[in-house]
Amino acid sequence: MSVKPLITASMGTEQKEPLPIDSRPNSVLKLQERVREGRLSWLGPLVMCFVRFPILLLCFLSAFGVLQLTGQQHAMTTALNLTRYNLPLVADLLCLLLLARLVRKEGIHLRDLFCATRQHILRDLVLGIALFMGSYIAVAGLNVLSLFVFYGPNFFQNTQALQTLLGSTGINPLGIPFQIAISLLVLPISVGFVEELVYRGYAQPRIQALSGSKWLAILLMALGFGLQHVVFGLLSWQFALSGFLTTFVTGIIFGGLYLLNKQRLSILILIHWQSDLISLGLLPLLMAHFIK
Repeated sequence: MSVKPLITASMGTEQKEPLPIDSRPNSVLKLQERVREGRLSWLGPLVMCFVRFPILLLCFLSAFGVLQLTGQQHAMTTALNLTRYNLPLVADLLCLLLLARLVRKEGIHLRDLFCATRQHILRDLVLGIALFMGSYIAVAGLNVLSLFVFYGPNFFQNTQALQTLLGSTGINPLGIPFQIAISLLVLPISVGFVEELVYRGYAQPRIQALSGSKWLAILLMALGFGLQHVVFGLLSWQFALSGFLTTFVTGIIFGGLYLLNKQRLSILILIHWQSDLISLGLLPLLMAHFIK
């Protein structure tokens, strides 16, 4: 009986086995090793937690300034919708470049943040689709509840509140073709990937490794996630706070799912993509069609 085929078969079987959780480059255990080696500090995770807020705010202020100088009517609303539907691509690109630099200093690659395994691709795909509707309804419910808190029980009779809500879901200021090409097709994919990489894939496990607390990691990550969404609600302080609270709680939920799913990002990326596909792409198109 030949031993060589058995050894070859055994080696082939071992190659198909996924790495143990603690052996993956993005595991908390491996990150703690990098902390001890001096390759990981608080600076990178904290910057990535909060950097999207100033980037998006600067994008909004730049757009608003240009529109004001050119005498554009409704410059505030147009600038906010540009910031909502188009300018996040600027933040995505800058965050990816910064993220690539940070992980390279750790000696790993961007792909390591996904913690993907072939054995779980189908399961993660099914779960990502199955969990989407429940999570979307929960987030929408949180949003409406927070608007009731800030605008009062007569929210639907409040003209300012309704105008703010409808204004925040206006069509892409560049027109229907851009609404379809950018807001419907490109942006949900871009934002879904990059925000999950930044907040859950990069910042959360590193803060946990640095602090020793998974709850502090989730709270700081969710704080940054909520803060960036304040920029999209600058039409009124109530809407800005509502957006912050809704996405802050969403960040906590996503942070918990990230841990439950053993740091695999695919489920969260799918949920995030589907959510933005509706809120940034389909919903504004439907509103533009039915509300003249």
